Amino acid sequence: MPPARSDMGMTPSRNTVEKITLGDLAADNRLIVVRCNHCRRTSHFLASDLMTVYGAPAKMHDVFRSCSRCNRSDFLYVGTRLPDAADEGVLKVRRPKWAWREVPYQNPVKRPQTAGEAIARSRSGGTGGGHHHEEPLTTDQATLIALLNSKGFWPPNFSTKKERLKWLEQNRFRVGKPKAD
Repeated sequence: MPPARSDMGMTPSRNTVEKITLGDLAADNRLIVVRCNHCRRTSHFLASDLMTVYGAPAKMHDVFRSCSRCNRSDFLYVGTRLPDAADEGVLKVRRPKWAWREVPYQNPVKRPQTAGEAIARSRSGGTGGGHHHEEPLTTDQATLIALLNSKGFWPPNFSTKKERLKWLEQNRFRVGKPKAD
């Protein structure tokens, strides 16, 4: 007869993973990746956002028990990763604002500028952007844009004044003097 085995519980490596809280992940500026391999949906969340909603002692596996689209739990993967420089402005991250919405990832901690980047930026005109220069916004336009940003109505991905003004016109916001018919 074989000797009786003692109940060891979780192995040490699994126990370490289960001890990690949203507060720990937020302190490391980590992204939480939730992927459903059944409906093929992948969502990224900032650990700091989830910490403000669920609290610092919450575990990430307790927050995501099933897919929000297909409600299946047997195909769900929940993991973490560190964002890299290539994610900034490209990776869609779900953020809370009245309801969860996807926005481009922006690094909350700006890395120091290297000497090479500073030289390249100074040679390109200071902004590091394109070669065209736009007129500055009028006071009325800037006020309206600031108001829309503060209320959460402003889509974050407009890079030019022309795109912003086109959106304002399409959504019936008139800026400046009314046009004579």
